[in-house]
Amino acid sequence: MSYKKIIQDGDFSLAGEFVDKKLVKGKMILPNGEIHEGEFVDFILVKGKRDFGNGLEQEGEFVDLKLVKGKKTLTVTHEALHQRLPVSVKDTSFIKDLPLISVVIYEGEFVDGELVKGKIILPNRMIHEGEFVDEKLVKGKKIHPNGAIHEGLFVDLKLVKGKKIYPDGKIEEVDNT
Repeated sequence: MSYKKIIQDGDFSLAGEFVDKKLVKGKMILPNGEIHEGEFVDFILVKGKRDFGNGLEQEGEFVDLKLVKGKKTLTVTHEALHQRLPVSVKDTSFIKDLPLISVVIYEGEFVDGELVKGKIILPNRMIHEGEFVDEKLVKGKKIHPNGAIHEGLFVDLKLVKGKKIYPDGKIEEVDNT
């Protein structure tokens, strides 16, 4: 039999539906400010949303508190965005044109909380879609805001084998392997 209850102990709280004294659906607020909301098994979130309180949110299905399928949203300041860019990105001037707070969206399949297949939507509206290693595109396509598409294999976010399709329809083959 299930029942609704709110439990608070200092900075820790549980609210929602309980079965056998265990939270099965509801909200858990941890002492570090992290919020878990959704469906629980043995007090561990299995489906729902995690808000880390630092601009990172995850929504979807979880195994051992790691996102396996769903969406990750990262809201960052310019300074934080600079720190997350790969070393291979030399020209960071585009960041100054972004709002002071930017949002990066990761959607798809995750392993250990990192995107391995799906898409990343960047603040400048560029989309990386395909397969990822360390959340960097390695196979797939980059869709630029101007409509250009780079499709194929990537190393350090650079197209090394594949094709570039320009907005005017021109196609350029690339093979830098």
